[in-house]
Amino acid sequence: MKIHKPLFTKLNGLVPKSLAGQFIWLLLIALVFSQLITAFILINERKEALTVLNRKGNLNRIISTVRILEESPQELHKKILYAVSSENIRYWFKTPRKNEIASNQSVDQQLLDQLKTYGIQQLIILEGTENAFRKNRYLNKNNSDEYARRYAKHKQFEWNQIAIQLKDDRWLNVASRFHISPPLWPYGNTISISITGFLLILIAIFMIRRITKPLEQLTQAAKKLGCGEQITALNETGPQDIKTAAIAFNQMNDRLQRFITDRTNMLAAVSHDLRTPITTLRLRTELMDEGPTQDAFLNTLDEMQAITDSTLSFIREDNSTETSQKVDLTLLITNICEELDIQGKQAEFNDTGSHTYLCRPIAIKRALRNLIENAITYGNKAEISISCTEAHYKIIIKDEGPGIEESQLEEVFKPFIRLDKSRNQAHGGIGLGLAITRSIIRNHGGELTLSNDTICGLIAEVELPAHENEPHQD
Repeated sequence: MKIHKPLFTKLNGLVPKSLAGQFIWLLLIALVFSQLITAFILINERKEALTVLNRKGNLNRIISTVRILEESPQELHKKILYAVSSENIRYWFKTPRKNEIASNQSVDQQLLDQLKTYGIQQLIILEGTENAFRKNRYLNKNNSDEYARRYAKHKQFEWNQIAIQLKDDRWLNVASRFHISPPLWPYGNTISISITGFLLILIAIFMIRRITKPLEQLTQAAKKLGCGEQITALNETGPQDIKTAAIAFNQMNDRLQRFITDRTNMLAAVSHDLRTPITTLRLRTELMDEGPTQDAFLNTLDEMQAITDSTLSFIREDNSTETSQKVDLTLLITNICEELDIQGKQAEFNDTGSHTYLCRPIAIKRALRNLIENAITYGNKAEISISCTEAHYKIIIKDEGPGIEESQLEEVFKPFIRLDKSRNQAHGGIGLGLAITRSIIRNHGGELTLSNDTICGLIAEVELPAHENEPHQD
């Protein structure tokens, strides 16, 4: 049985993900709801106002008619009633029967008070208003009025029929109705919402851009800093909260750069100063008699010199200021393989796709070349493949060697750790190659991991972030 997601989960997909989009979305929702509530209140007030106005209009007509009847000859009364009768009000003389009198005698006090000024004291409420209106000659004729024909289906009426006893004891019957204004949506509200919404969106876009632009700059600077790039100080502008964040970021960047500079300078100074005693010891060793003792001293001094040179190289790489450029990773790896092939080393790479990546080309080439050369040195040959997703590029370098013990897979990344215990630097090195390689990869925001293949060999997996680059594959 298929389980449907809750409605709010589906609606959540309609919510914009960006700060600007969410702000405008919430602003429009608030605008629509406020306008709907306002329109509802105004429509009901308009309906009540028109109802009161129509009722007062009918009351004034009844009072005027009674006044005319009281001040005119009786022989003209029928003509007067015929003349003043209309679509919504009808007059006639008739003595009401008891069964026509309404049980609920809620008399309009305003009408009664004004009738008393003309000496009229008796007013009763009658039943059968709708039947009385059916006898109205105006209702039985076709009304050619365009407004009446257009809105007739929307009309609602409140019916009233009363009987007023005149001074001559005759009963004047009045059947009246007044239009109850329907709660139609006014076109003006729609235009008002549209104009207001448009203006608010323009203002919101201007304000949001003022807020989000510094945030975007802060985000880009943080990403570059995390990838080891040199960044300039951010502009400390915008709202106070954003400005404070930019100031804090600039201070953090300054402290971090000072710390890195002090550390690298100290290590470089130590490595550089070691060269003087090494050179002195080498000169003294050369003065020794030739033999196994002298050879052992010279080998030790060569190793110390190699460690010093590698340390300086490691420090220079860690403090590299190479400019980032867009390069084709496929072409870069192909060039490395061709260079190694000239040296008689086996490196297989058959990817023909284009993978554009923003990086420091010399550094990334050095890292990949080191991994490929290690695979050839310890595993006879290297097999390279590259793949990409929306999130990252993945470069896999596999060899056919014996692999590494699981407990040593992380140890090999530590400086000066060598699993090959030989003293031959041409093969075993001094243990800085993988440390430098991982440092380069991490400075690009990526990661380098090692794992053993299920059959044989070691797998080096390089992941580099791809979300800030051009489309991955052509």
